[in-house]
Amino acid sequence: MTHTVTKSKKFSAIILAAGLSTRMGHPKLLLPYDKELTFIEQIVKTYNLFGCEEICIVVNESVIQLMENQNLKLHDAKLIINPHPEWQKFYSLHLAAKVMSKPQRTFIQNIDNPFTKKETLNILAEKSSTADYIIPTFEGKGGHPFLASTKVLETVLKTEDPQTHFKQFMQQFPSLRVPVNDERITININSREEYERWFSF
Repeated sequence: MTHTVTKSKKFSAIILAAGLSTRMGHPKLLLPYDKELTFIEQIVKTYNLFGCEEICIVVNESVIQLMENQNLKLHDAKLIINPHPEWQKFYSLHLAAKVMSKPQRTFIQNIDNPFTKKETLNILAEKSSTADYIIPTFEGKGGHPFLASTKVLETVLKTEDPQTHFKQFMQQFPSLRVPVNDERITININSREEYERWFSF
């Protein structure tokens, strides 16, 4: 079945890539996805194909020079530096929300899963009016990315504690789990072994 979003695509995307990749030993956003694209380029490409109005990428300071050296294809995505990656996911989300031109429905994407497909984004978008927190699932297991409502983004901006626990923060919002036919939404690539399990060139 082909899923399409008939209404105007008023969506943004935030890609969380500020972790230090200590287990991987190499910045995950710069890992090769295929012979042409890195993880971050592949993810940005997918959100562009979907039609996101705005894409924000949150990174740590140590990768900026590496990214510039590789001349990455990031189109018009905004780069945001997280000076405190040890403050975890919520702080990165808050930094991105502050930079976005307006709060709106936003996909939240972790860099350690580069397999996001346009079809999955369409499925989540179709359900965007039914809950504030839309989570794709495969065989009952939650995966990536999730879709946050405008209300979630507005609440992120109003939350003053930068070290707010992300999962606890999200528990205040109505959620919906949506089955998708893609096992790869459940994958997290955090080590060299996990990377080599899914990629070989």
